[in-house]
Amino acid sequence: MARTVGIRYPIKDTSTLQPEREIMTSESESHRAKVAEFSTYWHEQYILGAQLAYPEVTKGHDLKVGWKVTQVDGTSYGGYYWPIVNGDHDVPVLHEASDWDESNYGSCPETEGDGLCLVTDAGIGAATTGVVESLAHCVGHALVYPTDLARGKTTGKHRVPWAIDVDCFDVVALVRAGAVANLRYANLRYANLDDANLHGANLYGANLRYANLRYVNLYGANLDGADANYATIWPEGFNPNSAGVVMS
Repeated sequence: MARTVGIRYPIKDTSTLQPEREIMTSESESHRAKVAEFSTYWHEQYILGAQLAYPEVTKGHDLKVGWKVTQVDGTSYGGYYWPIVNGDHDVPVLHEASDWDESNYGSCPETEGDGLCLVTDAGIGAATTGVVESLAHCVGHALVYPTDLARGKTTGKHRVPWAIDVDCFDVVALVRAGAVANLRYANLRYANLDDANLHGANLYGANLRYANLRYVNLYGANLDGADANYATIWPEGFNPNSAGVVMS
């Protein structure tokens, strides 16, 4: 067994990334640059951790970091179990498809065992199309995967023959820290986004029903077609109708 790799997701502790409530555009852009720098650095650490833990599996492959969400008990579609990995203490966990079909170029398995599904930042909306109903009630898994073997016809969603689970994280904390700009069609039902930095974020078609957006920085955010209801809490003075939000 490979040695334990000491790796930590950068946004687990979001205290250094939390924006002030009254934030100017220039400060918000600086904040996003900081998040991007952190993400790039830690993605490199994740890949290094996967390589150290499984050198023979990862050798010769173009590796990237994607992610998936599971129910809070670690299960995904069909009851498949993803152990809760703590990157500070645990050895990364290798998951392998039992019946990989190279002729299937789709984003989803056609038969049981035909690949593992994951998303990139561009496909966060697809993360809640399975058994997970909301990003507010799930566990995020950081996965290192081979892009040269990945299949997929849906933007931001891939099917892979193997993936290495290197860490778990709180998805909503990641969103609150402003580390996820593309929330297109994301299900944020019941999410507590109080004080989140969503400056310039794409929330097109997102489910914001029962969500708490009090004090959220929505400057420049795209809310066209987002779904909200009477229980959605907005920043003071914000007009959801003018922003294109569909109230239901």
